[in-house]
Formats: sequence, structure tokens, C-alpha cells
Amino acid sequence: QHVAFIGKFFETGNLNLKQTIAVAGSEVAKPGYYTTTVGAEVSGLLANNLSSDNVRVISGNVLTGTKIAKDGYLGIFDTQISVIPEGDHYELLGWLFPSYPRPTISSTLPISKFLKKTFKVNTNPHGEHRAYVVTGQYEKVMPMDIMPQQLIKSIMAKDLEQMENLGIYEVIEEDMALCEFVCTSKIDVQRVLSEGLKLMAEES
Repeated sequence: QHVAFIGKFFETGNLNLKQTIAVAGSEVAKPGYYTTTVGAEVSGLLANNLSSDNVRVISGNVLTGTKIAKDGYLGIFDTQISVIPEGDHYELLGWLFPSYPRPTISSTLPISKFLKKTFKVNTNPHGEHRAYVVTGQYEKVMPMDIMPQQLIKSIMAKDLEQMENLGIYEVIEEDMALCEFVCTSKIDVQRVLSEGLKLMAEES
């Protein structure tokens, strides 16, 4: 799209940065497509369009997007605004007796197999950072045939040779977004991978 902007500029001499974006999420009263400009302020799109006040506004999608304020700006490469509940409430024994349906890949709660398949997701991680143990969950959602958890561990250890052998050059942050979503240990997988890629670039 940005290449098209540049091409149009050289063809006509006019710089037109208009684009169509999606405004979506469970807390958006009227989700839909809107025409705006690259890097636009989002307050105009969200005014009188939110179902509640305690929300997380994201420039991009819920897995790889960036948190912004309600009067923040759309990321230069983003074509979506997502708005979901903040999820900053504490749920007593939520791991044992969930108070609302939520997506899961675990069989710990058998009733989850019978819950409806549409969910109102929020930002609650349902736990704190824990010991980083091998669970096999990453492999269930990883689109590449690599060893994702071993790769993340090698990045944490800053073992450059192991990072290369485990395929760090084959992935980018969004490839492992689902790994972060399902992570039992609550590891910031995308951040760790980003730091690993930066380290490899510095050492090359």
C-alpha cells in the first residue's frame, strides 16, 4: 500500500495518504470500515463508539498490535484498530472455576470442550510469570516446523550458535504471537524474539 502511495505521488504529483481501516473488537459499539489517513488520530473514530470506558485500545490486531491511548495515533503500517476490555480485575480461583468462557488449548478443564466457540477476550493474562518448563503447547500453534520453546530459551541464554541452529533467521515476531497467547509461563515471547533478532544483527 505504501508503495502505491509513492507511485501515485510520482504519477500525479499529489500525495494521497487516505486508506480504509477496520475498527473492531467487542467494546466497539459500531464496528466497521472507515476511511482515514495514515497515522490518523483515533479519537474521532472512537468518539461515541465505545461500549464501556475501561478498555484497551490497540493499533493493529490483538496479538501483535501496539497499545495506544484513546486519543493516540494509528501506527504507520496498521490498518486496524482493536478495542477489547482491559481485563484488570482479579478472578478468585479463576484457573479452577472460570467465571466466563475463554479460549484454551488445555484439557485441564474438561467442560471447556463444551463451551461456545465465540469469546469476549480481554487483556487479563490469568496468572503471573512462572517457571519456564517445556509443555509442548507452542508446537500446537506454531506454523513453522521448528522448536520454538528451545529457540526462546537459547535467546534468553544469549547462545548465538544455538539460536542459529534452532532457526532464529526463519521467524519474525508475529510468527510466534500465538505461542505467547497460549504460554502457560506467561513469557513475553515476541519481545524476547525481537531482542534475539536485534542481538543477531548486532553480532553479524
